[in-house]
Amino acid sequence: MYAIEFSDGVKWVARITGKGTELEELDIKKMDTVHQAMRFIKAYTLILLPTVFTWEANEGVTGAPFALMSFVEGSQLSDRWFDKS
Repeated sequence: MYAIEFSDGVKWVARITGKGTELEELDIKKMDTVHQAMRFIKAYTLILLPTVFTWEANEGVTGAPFALMSFVEGSQLSDRWFDKS
C-alpha cells in the first residue's frame, strides 16, 4: 500500500497487487475477494472502512490490478493481531 497526499491535505491509499513485476492469477483473485468483502462489510456493519474510489482487477489497464481508496487513520488489523503486548 502507498499513501498519497494531495496539495489540499486529502489523503488516499493506492493498493497495487503482485510481487514486483510478477503477477499471479491468485493475486488478482485475492484482491477482488478483498474488495468484495469490504463492500459487504461496509454495507452491513458499522465497521470503519475506507471508501473505494476505483478498483480494477484487470491488469490490462495499468499493468497490475490496483485500488484507490480514502485514507483511514488507525492501525492495520494485522499489526494488532500479532501484537504481543
